[in-house]
Amino acid sequence: MYTDASATASRTGVGLGWVIVGGGLPLRVKCRFLPNTNHILIGEVMAIMYGLKSVVGVPELGTVVVRSDSKGAVRLLTKCWKGENVRGMGGCHEEFQQLLVKTRQLDVRFEWVKGHNGNVFNEAVDRLAMGTRRNHQMDLGHLDSELVARVTEDLKHS
Repeated sequence: MYTDASATASRTGVGLGWVIVGGGLPLRVKCRFLPNTNHILIGEVMAIMYGLKSVVGVPELGTVVVRSDSKGAVRLLTKCWKGENVRGMGGCHEEFQQLLVKTRQLDVRFEWVKGHNGNVFNEAVDRLAMGTRRNHQMDLGHLDSELVARVTEDLKHS
């Protein structure tokens, strides 16, 4: 699984993107817009949460590797996953704790990947996150499905 978020200081809203690949599952490409924040770490954590939610209840998955180019999100969620006390995330922390209970059957690992380094899946989630943020900030959120379709098609041919 690859995840990313996109924010800008000048406008409210964070774009999220996640791609589920491997594990015997069909390719899943998703995006979402969070309208009430421009905090990038919250966006990065929420992208991971939405990605994990999409694999809850898939019993044949043993290990899920979550790859993000956010060192902060990887550190934070690794601590959370280990049960360490984490402060400073407000509602995300409580919601993530609830998700942990639902995903205990999975072996989840969080890995940092270098962004903008040619990794096709990391580039795809970057494109999803940035594209959905821009779409919604220009009142073009209806274009998100087209964005997902284009990214999916590109990934199938890469």
